[in-house]
Amino acid sequence: MKTRVILIALALLATAACSKDAVKVDISQQAVTITAYQEGSDLTKTGLVDGGTQVGWQYGDNIKVFYDGNAAEFTPLITIRSDYKVEDIAKLYPVVNFSGRLDNIPAGGGLTKQLWGLYPYRSDATSDGNSVTTTLPDDQVGMPGSFFKRTQITLACANSIVLPFYNVTGGICFKVTRSDIKSIILESNNGEPLAGTVKLAFEGGVPKVKSVIDGSSSVKLTAPRAATFKTGQWYYIVTLPGTLSGGFKVTFRTADKTGVANVSSPVTINRGVFGSIESIDQNVTFTREATAEVLPEIHDGDVVLATNPLVEKFLEEVSYPERDYTYSLLLNYPPVAPGQADLPPVYVIKWQSNPAAGAVTATLVDGDWSKDVNLEAGASFFEVTNLRPNASYKYIVSAANDEVLASGSFSTTGHLHQLYFKEKVRNCRDLGGWKTKDGTKTVKYRKVYRGGRLQWAVPHDGWTEEATLTQEGLADVLNEGIKAQLELRNSNDAISETALGSGYEFCAPLIPEGYSYMLRPDGYKGEDLRPKTKQCIQFIIDCIKEDKPVYFHCSLGRDRTGTIAMLVLGILGVDEGDISKEYELTQFSPHYWGVSDGEKTIMTRMADYRSAAKYIWDNHTTGNETFAQGVENFFLSIGISQSDIDEFRNLMLE
Repeated sequence: MKTRVILIALALLATAACSKDAVKVDISQQAVTITAYQEGSDLTKTGLVDGGTQVGWQYGDNIKVFYDGNAAEFTPLITIRSDYKVEDIAKLYPVVNFSGRLDNIPAGGGLTKQLWGLYPYRSDATSDGNSVTTTLPDDQVGMPGSFFKRTQITLACANSIVLPFYNVTGGICFKVTRSDIKSIILESNNGEPLAGTVKLAFEGGVPKVKSVIDGSSSVKLTAPRAATFKTGQWYYIVTLPGTLSGGFKVTFRTADKTGVANVSSPVTINRGVFGSIESIDQNVTFTREATAEVLPEIHDGDVVLATNPLVEKFLEEVSYPERDYTYSLLLNYPPVAPGQADLPPVYVIKWQSNPAAGAVTATLVDGDWSKDVNLEAGASFFEVTNLRPNASYKYIVSAANDEVLASGSFSTTGHLHQLYFKEKVRNCRDLGGWKTKDGTKTVKYRKVYRGGRLQWAVPHDGWTEEATLTQEGLADVLNEGIKAQLELRNSNDAISETALGSGYEFCAPLIPEGYSYMLRPDGYKGEDLRPKTKQCIQFIIDCIKEDKPVYFHCSLGRDRTGTIAMLVLGILGVDEGDISKEYELTQFSPHYWGVSDGEKTIMTRMADYRSAAKYIWDNHTTGNETFAQGVENFFLSIGISQSDIDEFRNLMLE
């Protein structure tokens, strides 16, 4: 029978703070007690409170429960008031009700087999009845005073509906002395796994890592909110327990420099223990040259991945059906919501330094597209990023005296053309590369781009919103070929002129809300937004007709931007399931791009995207009409001409 169950969870009260010197307190001996009663519901994480001495459950923390070959997601029943504040979302609770549905739990709770519980919830986690297999990500996001949500693994197993959760993972916590560090990589010197897919079981009453199925010897921690680590704050890197026989190496990255610290003596990481390093970057030398040593190098003839590996994995493995919004696989690919995988890979091309040859120019060519990078005399490398997938590149590096220092070619693979423009233009990607539903055509690259806010500093009433562009970033935007900017924000935060400079196209219709509000006659708060939606689509079509690639954005690059992206890909005939997957890519972006403060819902395809897609399906298609036909019918209803629709398709598809 299928039983509706309510779980009551007691957070473990324990010392999980950074332990100094050799004194370490193992919090794993104390349990989170979960008692099951009746009922059904949403996601889970534990966090540190009270200066790092207590672990609690938080809104949005989900667990996975296994019993007799079946598994289900259980959601904490934490009530958030309609007038909630940001801190209500972040509050931690020692006792929480969890609810969910699980087949075959006997009425009254008399179990005949073991009941397993896993935090954090992953839909791809499995159990064979004697163990649980799950994954600790090797790419994590920093969080002041605690570990990142959905990272620290806890496990429970019992013969009753009372589940005591025990910590599986441990790690290190640290403070930095520099204020410009953007990421830190912890790596075992002898290759011992620090993260990856593992099989877990209980031994002697506590969880053990029984085997590492697919391990990683390094873990990357990126500063939160696309910023830098703050001095004086503790940050946590979560790792698998074990002994690092040759010690470990720590690599630090700033915007343009790299430093490396090494500990060569053996180090043991215990579960539930975070060994502390007070000033982890102290006495570390940072240089640009060190950056070239840690970034992967491109050689003549190489094939490299243009898409962030985590996003590429998501795109390769996930396939969604059209018109079915009952599930999302996004949370199987942490860190996500927020994440950092919106950044494309960065490579280096190297050559022998020759200061006497004079200033250096490195040129990268992709068909009729090219980019020049000017470097100082004596330069020995340049960084390569924002690569187009499935392309053939050529490069030549020449000096002022006409000496060719390096030349060659390489090709790229990948599913998505991601871009990053300094210093904070995030969540940016090309809409090219997507196949049409019938598989016969592909959306062209370097025509239409979506992303987060693209702006210089914007003065508002009593405050100034920071710039996301630098001069270097603007040069890369223009070099990409972008010649038009579509601003989707409302009057309270929209820019009034393009950030690209004089001579470039600009449109700002002032749109208060996205999704179905932009599609329905009743609009938003009584305002019909369809004329503004038409203005956006017509602007994009006209720019493409004039061979002016467009960058469109709102603030995050998620809601209003996601609606326009749905319409653009829809009219081009992309499968609606793929469009919903493209929409979810935003959740790989950092805080303030993928998510905002105080949001109660992770913006998967199950949330607001669903309202927009369903509106097209339900109101603009009949019979066996496709999503593309539905979008076309919508376009015609708001005044976009058939000739413009046809010409746009001809110009955008190959």
